[in-house]
Formats: sequence, structure tokens, C-alpha cells
Amino acid sequence: MIVWLRKNFGFVAFFIVVACLIVSARFFLIPVINENLDDGSGPLPDTKGVEKVVDGDTLVMEDGSVIRLLCINTQEKGQVWADEATQRLKEFVAMGEVTLETDTTDKDASGRLLRFVFVEDANGTKINVCLEMVREGLANAYVWWNTEAFKDLYFAAEQEARENERGYWQSSEYDIEVIGINNAAGGDEHVTLFNNGSTVVCLDSWTIKEQHSQFILARFFLESGATVRLHTYSGADNETDIFMNRSHEFWSDKGDAVFLRDGNGLMADFMEYGDRVIG
Repeated sequence: MIVWLRKNFGFVAFFIVVACLIVSARFFLIPVINENLDDGSGPLPDTKGVEKVVDGDTLVMEDGSVIRLLCINTQEKGQVWADEATQRLKEFVAMGEVTLETDTTDKDASGRLLRFVFVEDANGTKINVCLEMVREGLANAYVWWNTEAFKDLYFAAEQEARENERGYWQSSEYDIEVIGINNAAGGDEHVTLFNNGSTVVCLDSWTIKEQHSQFILARFFLESGATVRLHTYSGADNETDIFMNRSHEFWSDKGDAVFLRDGNGLMADFMEYGDRVIG
């Protein structure tokens, strides 16, 4: 045997080199399928620990990266329901290690990483935190063009929360309705509110919000049976008109949602129109 090896050393060495190359290719050239995804076509999840919960839709990870949760928008600090959303997100991430999954766009204009966030509960069930925040009424669906594939899922969760009056979908005692919106590009953009109740209502500290930004109303008394137009651009307030004094549009001409909340943060009315997917 030893004599044979000596005579055929070159052949044996060549065979060993080829075998090593085949093994190396198996581990370094062939993609590894991630079993945590529904199929093997999506990006690989990134599992990290959370350093800080900034608010209801923003995390800071242990490596310093800032994560903006996809498909949702929560109230900003100082706004009604902001604290509840922040606290609920803290409870979710406290369940265990957080898994982040990307979609088609890695970062937003501010450099924040755009991610879906998942955790596992004590029973090992994988929870979509973004979706649950909407379903529990602590966030509204906020779907951009790059996540349009998920629009039905998130808008359905929002509708479920609204119909069951969860979180900030709890109904106001006041019967103020959004009865119309003029959102024509370049025109007199405004929303019309109607007092369908039997008493005068003070709109002080009421808020009107599109899918992301909101406007806080000042002291204004809306008589029973009366209407008021809330204009986007500049003007002088009077008995029938309020002006937001903005330099650019507030409502999307493509599609948007109108959230009207009373001074206690309870939902007085909601209206949506067109295609709410942004971009």
C-alpha cells in the first residue's frame, strides 16, 4: 500500500484538492435557506438586542442602529396616546430577543433602518409587533409604496381595531362629523366639520390628523347644526373658517385618512378616501 501511494502520490494529492474545493463550495457558494422566513426568497432576518424604545414606532438597538418600524405610525411624544404606544412597544420587546426583517428599502431619508419587528412569546409563538400595534389601536396603518404588498393586512388590522374601539379608536362623546374634504392640488384645500349634536362644542385642543401629521385646533365654539371649514393655507380665522397657515398641502390628492379627535384624545370621526398607500 505504501509503495502504491508513493507511485501515485500526484494523483492522490490532486484528488484531495478537488474534494476540498467541493466541500468549500458547499459552504460558501450555495445560499443557506433561512427557515424563519415563509419561503426562501426573502432577505435574512437580523436578530439583535434592543437598547432603547424611543417611542411607539422607533427602537435603538445595542449596536446603535435606529429602527423605524414598517407599515405603522404612532403618536409623537407629547401627543395623546403616545405614552401608551411607547409602553406597549416596551412590553413587546421585553418578551425576548427581537428579530428584524427588511423589505425592499433599507433606510429612510433620516438614515433609520426600516424593519418589520418580531418577538416570540413564552409559548414560542412568533409575534409581528408592527401588525399588533395597529390591531391594538395604538398605531394607524402607514403603508408606503415599497411595502404595498402588505397593505391589505395592515388596513384590515386597522379596521378591526376601529370597529372594536381599541386604543385611540375609543369613541368621543361629541357628535362632530367630517362631512367633506376639498383636496384638489393647488386649490383651497380644506376639511368641513359639522356639529350634529344638540349643544355647542368647544374645539379647544381638538386634533385633526392625516396619516402622519396632525394639527391642534385653538379655542373655537361650534354651534349645534353649524359647520366650520378648516383650511390648510393662510387666512384670518372667523366664525365659519379656521386656517392652519401652512405653506404646503396637508391632505394627499391621491388618498388619505382624516382622524378627528376631541380634547381627551378620543375619536370623534374618521374618514378615508382614495388610495392611502404613500408614494
